[in-house]
Amino acid sequence: MNKVLSFYIFFSFCLLKACAFKKNTFENYELNQFNLSEKDGYPVIGILDSPVTRFLKSSTIDKRDTMIPSSYVKFIEYTGAHVLRIPYKASESRLDYFMQNINGLILTGGSQLVRNETTKMMSEYGRKVKYLLKKAIEINENGNTFPVYGICNGFSQIVCSMSTNDTNICDVLTYKHHKAEREKIQFTDPLIQPFSSMKKQIIDRLQKENQLLFYHSLYLEPQFFQQNRLLNSQFQISSQSSNYQDVQFISSIHHINYPIFADVFHPEKAAFEWKPNYISHKKESIFFSFYIAKYFIQQASKNTHTISEELIQDFLEFKEDSNLIETPTLSYQSIYLFKYNSTYLQ
Repeated sequence: MNKVLSFYIFFSFCLLKACAFKKNTFENYELNQFNLSEKDGYPVIGILDSPVTRFLKSSTIDKRDTMIPSSYVKFIEYTGAHVLRIPYKASESRLDYFMQNINGLILTGGSQLVRNETTKMMSEYGRKVKYLLKKAIEINENGNTFPVYGICNGFSQIVCSMSTNDTNICDVLTYKHHKAEREKIQFTDPLIQPFSSMKKQIIDRLQKENQLLFYHSLYLEPQFFQQNRLLNSQFQISSQSSNYQDVQFISSIHHINYPIFADVFHPEKAAFEWKPNYISHKKESIFFSFYIAKYFIQQASKNTHTISEELIQDFLEFKEDSNLIETPTLSYQSIYLFKYNSTYLQ
């Protein structure tokens, strides 16, 4: 009996040690993988809102003005970071204030115009993106890491923001009919950030299977990128893809000197939108989404900005002041809607 009892005590002890080892190993792996530590804390990430669609504006009872799809909020919050809405209608001085209080910026997908195709002038939204990107580059140039991540429309906005008075880079973007579809991607170099920390198994699967969602109409084709010195002197191609018509296009880019990167595909949808006909929920898609979000937060954790007391209250009231509506028939499961607040914009 004593031998049996001794065996169980010894076995239980070994099991506890094994669990502790596994936990520590996992934690160390995660910390090493993303270079995070407890002292880094969790950053505050700004998400630029966008104009509501005509349908949403006419269908909401209290006529909200701007929106943020909830999947982008969840995409950031599931890393442990906080979200602060950045109103695109804000004055430049107010945008300066926001930029001094956040640790990174997300530019969402959506239908917001890059420019007016008749006048060829940048839209109001596009001008604000250009201004924010300019401020982000200034922060980085001053030695304070500040990441910017554009998704889908955010990709196009970043590309167009590189325009100067002499060169309109928007012209490198070509319009083509597109439908929501899953596609594979080809990494130009798996060692390029933010992909370098991903497991080879995930990279291989994404290059062989159609798992990533694309839903866009503006394309940046490789030949136009290579021909534009203003663009290719600042950005490198991270991956390429092709659509159902076999049109080759650039699916992700990253800035050569700063943590500014953009994807045409939608990593945020894999875990937080449920459209099984065209959104993959396979583990590789989920892990890929996690790695991109975590890499972005890793970069934001290097930023030394601290949020003011005023804005702390704003992000604590983020969901209270917004109107969250379910929109399962649209491109999103749910959307945060906001009203203009003149005090918040000036």
